[in-house]
Amino acid sequence: MKSSVPVLLASLLFLAALGRPVRAQDLPNLDALIKRHDSSSCQACHAKVHAEWVKTFHARSILQSLGSLRAFLTSLEKERKVAADKTQMLKCFDCHAPMVNDASEAAVQEVVGLIKTAVDEKDGAKKKAAQDKLAKLSVNCTGCHTTKATANPMTPPDPKLLYGPKGGAAPHPVQGIPVMQSSVFCSQCHALWYAKDGEYLYCTTIFESHQNAYRGLGGTQSCQDCHMKSRGHTFPGAHNQELVKEGLTLGMEAVGYRHLVDGKYVPRGMVTVDVGNQAGHRIPDG
Repeated sequence: MKSSVPVLLASLLFLAALGRPVRAQDLPNLDALIKRHDSSSCQACHAKVHAEWVKTFHARSILQSLGSLRAFLTSLEKERKVAADKTQMLKCFDCHAPMVNDASEAAVQEVVGLIKTAVDEKDGAKKKAAQDKLAKLSVNCTGCHTTKATANPMTPPDPKLLYGPKGGAAPHPVQGIPVMQSSVFCSQCHALWYAKDGEYLYCTTIFESHQNAYRGLGGTQSCQDCHMKSRGHTFPGAHNQELVKEGLTLGMEAVGYRHLVDGKYVPRGMVTVDVGNQAGHRIPDG
């Protein structure tokens, strides 16, 4: 009987090829990376969406995380004794700056140097210049509508297309993709994250909470239902008081009584506070 090993090997190679991302050639430097993923080109036609996005934490996803990114670099270089190469840095950048997936190793090292300068530099002008350059890296239009659009490594996005909940042809081709209206789309970053070298990171597991504690008990709403549908691209979270009020209920009961102390009745009070979670996941996240 003929061995089935060659057939099995061929099948595995075929499946691996299906899962291999189809990307443009890695961009040689940071300027080229920023130019390709510049969201300002979207602003002319999508002014309202851009104005909403620019005020969000997504738009400041690198700047607001500089302390953590610097600490990660320190842990790589001094504790793990591992080079801060693209494989390692994508453990942060795949979510905080998805465009880095298109970066060459040289471009990644430019970013690494800028992070160190932006945090460690004593010269105020150099520090600000580094921060201003890093501000151009973020979760921007291409991050969601191209780089991570399909939410599935087995069907990587076409770099020549933009993706959205609905398709269209003008003024540029847009591929309609239903997953963008699903919580699965958000889970690419707001969940346990698996790196290419096999390591997994517990930056957040709020998607798991959503699936297990909410959807698992019959909940039907998606992330987008609360964080986008009536709020556009503002993506409010725990920093938004209106959203917090919708997600939590507060009840309080106060009872007065007298407590016997050393033969005397002393007035006492007992206050019971009940906080209810109406959100589709645990509060707070962490």
